[in-house]
Order: sequence, then structure tokens, then C-alpha cells
Amino acid sequence: KGDTIVAFAETHRMAVHGHVLVWDLQLPTYIQEAEYSRQEWIETLCVHVKTIVTHYRGRIQVWDVINEALDDQGILRDTIWLRTIGPEYIAMAFHWAHEADPQALLVYNESRAEGLNRKSQAVYALVQGLLNLDVPIHAVGMQLHTALDVHVTQNALQQNMKRLSDLGLQVYITEMDVRLQYSDCSPQDKLIEQAKVYRLV
Repeated sequence: KGDTIVAFAETHRMAVHGHVLVWDLQLPTYIQEAEYSRQEWIETLCVHVKTIVTHYRGRIQVWDVINEALDDQGILRDTIWLRTIGPEYIAMAFHWAHEADPQALLVYNESRAEGLNRKSQAVYALVQGLLNLDVPIHAVGMQLHTALDVHVTQNALQQNMKRLSDLGLQVYITEMDVRLQYSDCSPQDKLIEQAKVYRLV
């Protein structure tokens, strides 16, 4: 399926943003039930990342390497990768992706960290720490799942983007949507208000 998407993009002269190399959800059963040593888990994840990125080397320009490693309190989530490898899995994955395609832009992607809050502080600290360790990370992805009456303010979004940019990182809006179903407005007014949120971002 990935090959089909990339071929379609190439036919239509479209760039491809790859999502996602390392995430703890939607894993195959054999991984969820595996009982490996730490070294075997490292080798398994390494083979996965390098195989995928090598397969699409030069064809996918941007990769979400790590997705949603933090909980809403800004603490590393209790994932299979954290339990079996430790927090080092994040840096490892970026290094492996870079080795497989040195030209690809590598992204840390996160939800509910677009404004200025505990989670966005944790994202900033995480990526700053990776940069300090010379980990090849090039951008932060802000998912920006939002709704008409609950969305980030323009000032907070700008401040957060600026401080990430000041670290030398690019910022992507990766999954933005503005949900309508929780609003009491008329259908037409919902679309008008939705457009305002997109325009603000």
C-alpha cells in the first residue's frame, strides 16, 4: 500500500511525508506478544526503521520518526519501546533513520502540544536534549487536532513555533482538523468558524 501511495505521488509530482516509523499503537500481534531480550528489541526496531527508510530512500522526503512519545503530563508514555529498550529508543530511531537516508528530514511528531502548556514544554525539552546529543532531528510535527470552541490561540502557537525555530528546527502542521460536531451553531456558521480557525493557523 505504501508503494502505491508513493507511486501516485511521484506520478503527480507530489512530495511525500512518511508517517510513522515508531509508534506503540497498531503494532502486529507478534510484536505485542514477543518476549525478547533488550538487545533483541533493539535489533528488531533497528531492522524495522532501516528497512522502511531504505526502501523509500530518495522517494520520501520527510519522515515522522517518533510519534506521541509523551503523555499529556509531559512524561514519557508507558510504551512497549520504553519498557523494553528504555528512553534511548528515541535517539536510536533518529540515528537509524538518518543512516538509512541522510537526505530525509526527520520529525518528532506530537499531539496536544501546539500551544504553551506542560506537554509543549516537555516536547521542547525533549528535542532540545536530542539536539544537545547531536541526534539528527530536523523538525517538530504539531498534529493540531482541534475543535471550533477549543483551539490554540494565535499568540501561543506563534511563541511555541518561534522557540522551536530558534533551536534550528522546522515546524510542521501534520494532522490538522477542526471538528464541527460539538458545536451548536448552524451548519453554515460551523463552516465559517472552521475556516477562521484554519486561517488563524
